[in-house]
Amino acid sequence: TDSEKLVDGTSSSLDSTIDLESQVTPDSQPIKEGIIQSDDQVLIRNTTVDPYRKIVSLESYFSIGSGFGTGVMIGPDLVLTAAHNVYDVKRGQWVQGVQVVPARDGQNYPYGSYQASQVFMLKGYKDEVTGNSASFDMALIKLSQKVDSRVGYLEVSTQQDPGQRIQIAGYPATTFEKIGFMYGMFGEISGIDGDLINYQIDTESGQSGSPVLNEANQIIATHILGFVNSQQEYIHNAARRVQEDSLDMIAFAKPDNIIALPSKSNEWYTPARYIEAARAVIGGIDLDPASTIKANETVK
Repeated sequence: TDSEKLVDGTSSSLDSTIDLESQVTPDSQPIKEGIIQSDDQVLIRNTTVDPYRKIVSLESYFSIGSGFGTGVMIGPDLVLTAAHNVYDVKRGQWVQGVQVVPARDGQNYPYGSYQASQVFMLKGYKDEVTGNSASFDMALIKLSQKVDSRVGYLEVSTQQDPGQRIQIAGYPATTFEKIGFMYGMFGEISGIDGDLINYQIDTESGQSGSPVLNEANQIIATHILGFVNSQQEYIHNAARRVQEDSLDMIAFAKPDNIIALPSKSNEWYTPARYIEAARAVIGGIDLDPASTIKANETVK
């Protein structure tokens, strides 16, 4: 059962003492993504420079085995990733454990290895029954401790435009010799389709959850899947956009809220649990000065 719920979010606590080494490791990525014509990804030779040290390798452990993924630090102990890295929608099962390694470079873990203590995702991903789960494929991983302070974290942005120059970096796992190494590629947004942005940037399984970065190294989307034509040739890959529901989920996962949001933004959110507690004490709230107009819809 879910440990906490919000209108647009759902979460599950994890056993942080899970024996990660005892799990088998077949690749269990459930969503396609791929190389478009030729592989133009480039090996990131120094993963400790900005922004790459803030990108993390994931190994997610489910009851049927484990799979590789990618995420990005958006706070000292909070990782943004794809929902299918933490929840098996076909079986209705939460992940049992996640190993998180910032700036991994093969067998070199320059900032150590960390474990997940709780995961959050957009509630629509779990509840989706029409086959459109990609529209909600975004999640957060809360770690059992803060990462090395040298790692840092990136801001998010809700600004996405066709033709915008972007970069994707992550940990591919389809090609054996790439496993554990970070690869990246630059490109531009080729189109916006509802909750998704499309691009001609090469990716592989294992890169689900990779941040889509703008030129200011802000996270504007989370890479999740690819699309093929009738000949099963990849035509573009896609990411779930950072939107208002993403900001709500971040606010829900991190009560102090001083995290991940653009430094020039006034978009702060008071978690629902505190709003309800305040309402119970004072009888009503007319305005929450610490929240956006959108957030005040909940306050009122």
